[in-house]
Amino acid sequence: MEPTPRTQSASAPTVSPALGEAQHHRCEFGISIEALEDWLSTPVEPGFARELAKRVAELEEYLVEHIALVENPKGGLFAEIVAMAPRLTHAVQQLREDHPRLAERARTARALAGALADPPAEEAASAAVEAAQSLIEALRAHRQRGAHVVYEAYAFDLGDAD
Repeated sequence: MEPTPRTQSASAPTVSPALGEAQHHRCEFGISIEALEDWLSTPVEPGFARELAKRVAELEEYLVEHIALVENPKGGLFAEIVAMAPRLTHAVQQLREDHPRLAERARTARALAGALADPPAEEAASAAVEAAQSLIEALRAHRQRGAHVVYEAYAFDLGDAD
């Protein structure tokens, strides 16, 4: 009798369309977060107000896309996780509850950046930068919680695109 070939347990997991989309979007979103964070460490120069408004608006667009992607009741990541792992319903709900607060932070940062004169007054520029940094911190915390939920659901690491 010939031995049956063994499958390798370390083979790559099958990734659902919802998880694959979330992983791809997470990477792009992370790049945008890092780009804003890096840019915020540069000195205030001519064009600062316009550039800050553009970068915050881009980040806000990624957030809107993220919310639509994961909260889609038909094929979104959250629906898939809850269907697959009902024990994570509360954790998914907490992530959902983050979204309006994150969107409000993004709107505030965009409004402050959009209201800046060029060159901006130091106090106004400082407030806009602080709002953008606060948004970045909140997004990073949300992304970490989301990655933990995904790992719990799929035993799959989304990667460290942060």
